[in-house]
Amino acid sequence: MLSIPRPQKEHLKEYVDLVLLAIKGRMLKNSSTYFDNNVFSDQLLEEILSAEPENMMDINTKVMGLLIPDYDPDKFEEFLKIRSKSTQSDSDKNFLEEHSVYNAYQDVPKLFDYNAIISRNKKNSYYLAAKIGRNTCTYCNRLYTNTITGIGAPPRPEQQPQLPIVKHVARAQFDHWFSKSRYPLLALSYYNLIPSCGICNQIKSDKNFQLDTHFHPYAENQLERFTFNYRHQDLKTLNVKIDSATSRIAANIKELKIEEAYDVHSPLELRDLLDLRYKYPDNYISKLLKSTLPDLPLSPSEAKRLIFGIEEDPKNYHQRPFSKFKNDILGRLENE
Repeated sequence: MLSIPRPQKEHLKEYVDLVLLAIKGRMLKNSSTYFDNNVFSDQLLEEILSAEPENMMDINTKVMGLLIPDYDPDKFEEFLKIRSKSTQSDSDKNFLEEHSVYNAYQDVPKLFDYNAIISRNKKNSYYLAAKIGRNTCTYCNRLYTNTITGIGAPPRPEQQPQLPIVKHVARAQFDHWFSKSRYPLLALSYYNLIPSCGICNQIKSDKNFQLDTHFHPYAENQLERFTFNYRHQDLKTLNVKIDSATSRIAANIKELKIEEAYDVHSPLELRDLLDLRYKYPDNYISKLLKSTLPDLPLSPSEAKRLIFGIEEDPKNYHQRPFSKFKNDILGRLENE
């Protein structure tokens, strides 16, 4: 569970301008009077797209109130739950009929169309992923999420010169921290798009995360609030566990199955660290360094990077997988 530093103003403005242009293009093409009522001024759209985490719910409620008469967040949540049921009782149908005005929300994704503007638009999605620049998944720090591009084959000699063709190879997926189905207005908001791996994005899915119950990566630094640890189930079996989590971090860990995901690595990365510790029982790191790289003038941070393939500085944990996990385990082993 890593924090993400907030973007520079120039980068945020670039993103907002890019998406604002796409939204305005959709407004011109869509003939629905829903989009022609002058609610979505440039200023309001910019406010939605750049809203910081702590302001996003207030903005969502304000704008939905402009679009839907007598909008009530709790009734809207109930409306969505009932609509999603495979079978509906008579009381459910009566509720949907009584609150049919909420059906207007279905027009919102047509304007704030994440799939068209970001997901399927490789130029935009790769631009955003590269700008945020996270090498590993924000949620698990287990898998690489580098932005990978290449240059296509150059034109043949008989062809006219042309600009190189950029090949889009791989990038992070973007999880909607505030559920896209519940909050379609926030589907393109910068701080709602969290770079993640496909596994965590699938596990997170449509879960209803809120600031008072869950940790938001852009909200604050929570690295020090939880620690990876381990326990011996028996003489041969190890299990990963996570200690000292705050309630919001604990909620993320539970919902995203972080402990279970890391426990899969108990017989691998965890076992390797413990085997090394048993081989060098005293002054763990210093002895290991002297025995493997005796002639190199390395700092402890450089040694950890070369020996264990991790970053020691919490600000750089995202650069390499398992950095948080291995640093925590090594810290315990060095103190035993």
